[in-house]
Amino acid sequence: MINGFLKEKIRMINHGKELFARGRSSRRESIKINSRINKKRGFILLFSLLISSIMLTAGLAISRIIIRQIYLASVQRDSQMALFAADTGLECARYWKENGPNTPPECNEQVLKDYDQAGVPLLGAGSVGSSDVKFFFNLGSPSIQKTCVQVEVKNSASPQKIKAKGYNVECDISTGKPIGGRVVERELSYIYSQ
Repeated sequence: MINGFLKEKIRMINHGKELFARGRSSRRESIKINSRINKKRGFILLFSLLISSIMLTAGLAISRIIIRQIYLASVQRDSQMALFAADTGLECARYWKENGPNTPPECNEQVLKDYDQAGVPLLGAGSVGSSDVKFFFNLGSPSIQKTCVQVEVKNSASPQKIKAKGYNVECDISTGKPIGGRVVERELSYIYSQ
């Protein structure tokens, strides 16, 4: 009976050792698994930070390109407005010069003003036919951006020449000089070959 009792005791002790060993090893395994997960969590954090910084850099680069394109488009618009203003001034001077002294000194329903005499209206079309003259006027309306035109008619030169400068901003009524922020100027010339 003692033998049976001892055998049972030894079997229980061995069983306890097995359970204890299993518990330790499972604890070690769980610690290893947790440390792997924690290492992976650190990697995921680093990876997400890397992806976020790449996306931020790409977004900033794209926004810089877009801002530059918007600026170039506005310069193109201003240049086109100045060119159309210069073309209008050139055609107005040609019409005024070619139709003689009976044509009133007007263009775009505005009285043409002498550039050299601080905005004094031109006297008549006859002055264009014989001598050099400079004049200016504004184009546009309250709903459309105003532009400025300066025209120089050289009748004393050989060959005769008309030079028109267009601006994307309006002219000061008293001086004829363009006023405003970013001023874009375009110039057109017309030479008479008589």
